[in-house]
Amino acid sequence: MSKITKISIKLMILFSILFLNSCNVKQAFPGLWPSPTPTLSPELMDRSWLTDQPCRAPCWYDLTLGSTSKSVAQEKVLQLPFISSQKVTEKPLGISTYYCKQPIQHICTILYFYEDRLDAIGLAPNFNINLQEVVDTINPPDFLSFRSITPDKMFGRDCQIELFWVDRQMVIRYFNYRDNDMCKI
Repeated sequence: MSKITKISIKLMILFSILFLNSCNVKQAFPGLWPSPTPTLSPELMDRSWLTDQPCRAPCWYDLTLGSTSKSVAQEKVLQLPFISSQKVTEKPLGISTYYCKQPIQHICTILYFYEDRLDAIGLAPNFNINLQEVVDTINPPDFLSFRSITPDKMFGRDCQIELFWVDRQMVIRYFNYRDNDMCKI
C-alpha cells in the first residue's frame, strides 16, 4: 500500500469521525470547551425554606396552610422576585403552578387549594443543593424513607428518598432516575 493511500485512509477515517460527531462537537471533544457554571443572583433563588425567613415552615412567605385564600396566595406569589409573572398554569382541582424567572421553564412552586384555602405548598429549588446541606441547615429529619419509584423496579435504576420533619409539616423528596445505589442497604 502506498504512502498516499495510507494518508488518504487516515484522512477519510478522521473526516468520518468528525462527520458522525458534527451534530454535537462539544460532546465529542469535551476538553476543548470549558463547562459553563451557571449562577443565579441571590434574589432569583428561594432559600426561605432553609432560612425560616420570612417565616418558619409550614408557613411560606406569610402564606399559611388552611387559612390563606387562593386569591391572596396567588397575589403574594406573583410578587416574589424569583417567580415569573409570565408563566402561571392553573389546573383543575385547585392546583396553581408558578415558574421561575431563571432558569426559564423551571417550576418554582406549586400551590394546592381545597375549598379556596391553601392546602399544600410544593417547592422545586432552581439551584443545586444536596441532602447533607438540607440536614445541616434544617436539622436531622424525624424519619426518612427510601424506595424505588417504579413498581417492582420495572426500570431497575431509580430511587426516591424522602425526609420528614413533623413539626414543620415538611417533606423533602429526592428523585434519581439513573441510579438506585442510594436505595441499596
